[in-house]
Amino acid sequence: MIVDDSFLRESIKKILKFIFLIIFLILFASVSFMMIEDWSFFKSLWFTVVTISTVGYGDITPQTNLGRMFDILLIVSAISLFAYSASSIAALLIEGNISTYIRYKRLKKMIETLKDHVIICGLGKTGLIVARELRRAGIPFVAIEKDENALEKAKEHIPGILAILGDATEDSVLNFAGIRKAKFVVVTTQSDADNIFMIASAKTLNPKVKIIARASDEQAALKMKRVGATEVVPQDVIGATRMAAYIIHPAVVHFLDLLQNSGDFALKLEEVVVPENSHFCGRLLKEIKIPSKTGAIIIGIKRKDGEFIISPTSSQMILPGDILIVLGRKENIEKLKAYIKEDQKSEKEKKNDSYCRR
Repeated sequence: MIVDDSFLRESIKKILKFIFLIIFLILFASVSFMMIEDWSFFKSLWFTVVTISTVGYGDITPQTNLGRMFDILLIVSAISLFAYSASSIAALLIEGNISTYIRYKRLKKMIETLKDHVIICGLGKTGLIVARELRRAGIPFVAIEKDENALEKAKEHIPGILAILGDATEDSVLNFAGIRKAKFVVVTTQSDADNIFMIASAKTLNPKVKIIARASDEQAALKMKRVGATEVVPQDVIGATRMAAYIIHPAVVHFLDLLQNSGDFALKLEEVVVPENSHFCGRLLKEIKIPSKTGAIIIGIKRKDGEFIISPTSSQMILPGDILIVLGRKENIEKLKAYIKEDQKSEKEKKNDSYCRR
């Protein structure tokens, strides 16, 4: 379970109980001395406080045997009460509840600042790879892992990772991870049953969230689709396809591995969105000369309606809202992102705006 405020409430209860017992003991002893020694309330209160604090000024002392006997009981009671309270407070510190609560509040505050982030459910091998790639791409994410050892291992591999120790099948944990403001949920655990439950819970809490899930086989993938998964990746299909591809096209597989696993490798695959007011709008690829101006290569285009254009020709027109699938070095892609936002339309090109707004 994730940390919550319950232990803090219990700690406050213990402290308040201690304060209440001290006040009760002082008042009870003061009233008792008034009755036994026939003192005033203030004189009795003074003697009680001096006795309990073990200061012992000696300016006032009980004059009767009954008063002395009661004073002995008061001293024993006060020492016992202080010893019990001290041990309780020490236990709070030793057990780490206070430091745990501070870490919990810090984590909660950081998660509350996130919006359109990704929630990764499970930090096994697959989840760890996803987290590493998201960190590399600068995409904010929160990870959930119920195994403490796996969580500590993930923190070693990805320093500063936002991670929750908890069960992602529980609504309280998903809420803590900011499910209502999340854009994606990635479900990577090895249990199909848990994955299905996580998908259903996430969709219930945020119907708009997109869910990418890992399945052990096609049958499990179909069930995950039914409960709301946006995309399901059957693990056995991936493994079989990869093995076959390695036999048929070993160089291609090696190239893709380099793209995926080497953070410092020269080439990267990224997507760039064409804004509504971009000068790319309504123009042909050969007119905007992306390779010569930026060094990036367009290997695909995804239209607004979901249509994919693979390996577009130079006569392909760019439309507003298109997603360009780009291959290039980091600096090439940055140049393309800057180039796509430039306002450099000619008067003739601006006439195409009416077409772009259709």
